[in-house]
Amino acid sequence: MACLLRKLLPTYSPRILFHNHAARCLSLQAADLSADLSEIRNELQKFRGGSVDLSMNDDLGIAVLTLNRPETKNAFSGKMMVELSDAVTKLEGWQLGKGLLIHGAHGQFCSGGDLALVKMLANDSTSAWKMCYWMQTTLTRIRRLPLVSVALLEGKTVGGGAEMCLCCDYRLFSSTADVTFAQAKLGVTTGFGGGPRLVRLLGASTALQLLLKSQCLSAPEALRLGLATDIVSSEKPLKEATEWLSSHIEPDSVITRAMKQIVITAEEQLLEGALQQERELFCQIFAGSTNKVKIGKGFKELTNKNL
Repeated sequence: MACLLRKLLPTYSPRILFHNHAARCLSLQAADLSADLSEIRNELQKFRGGSVDLSMNDDLGIAVLTLNRPETKNAFSGKMMVELSDAVTKLEGWQLGKGLLIHGAHGQFCSGGDLALVKMLANDSTSAWKMCYWMQTTLTRIRRLPLVSVALLEGKTVGGGAEMCLCCDYRLFSSTADVTFAQAKLGVTTGFGGGPRLVRLLGASTALQLLLKSQCLSAPEALRLGLATDIVSSEKPLKEATEWLSSHIEPDSVITRAMKQIVITAEEQLLEGALQQERELFCQIFAGSTNKVKIGKGFKELTNKNL
């Protein structure tokens, strides 16, 4: 029977869809559990610009994490990726915390990855894998924090920024905010964990449609789909978001943190495999030579459109 099935079923491998040189990423698959994070840190820090700022209020039990690079609509530089990881380390040791609010400086959330970093990665599948691994790991650590997390989206949120908001428990949109999963339009896949998380949040059909169409969703549209949890005023969004978060962490810190851990443990039982698959596909496609022109053109068009 097995022999018959082998004759009847196609024998192609999905990997033939990708260029041979991109297949180097596959050799890194076994290195997932032993990745040299210090080496990745050193490489990312070469790409300067911006900061990730963290403040922790012991009295309120709320931490505020700010993506601060307004000249690029808070696009992630390598340095910011490292600082985000360092901020998470501080939050992991913060015993008085109950909530985390993530937002961007100057009325923007995040426009994804820095263009200089993206261009470098398009020529080096190994570096693409390292960045992907670093950001997946960091955002998963945010997701696993025993803190109720809220992403406050203002202005335009694009690509990796859209992926980042998915690691939070809740997403609040200002009334004028919009979000675009622009990866397909740019010639790449999700790489920060956004693919698997979007499926978990919205279901496979809706997630696939958003990922393939690169549709820009307004705040009301995101709320209708379930991507946005609520909409806050565009006049004082940070104040309203803080008040919203405070109202959702009224139990004491012991109960709040325990409940969050219970929910995350149940949720993530099957996530690791999905993250590994996303990582493989991201670096294979990202490093494909036919996509390099499309990536550069897509980012240029998107930047001009959003400025």
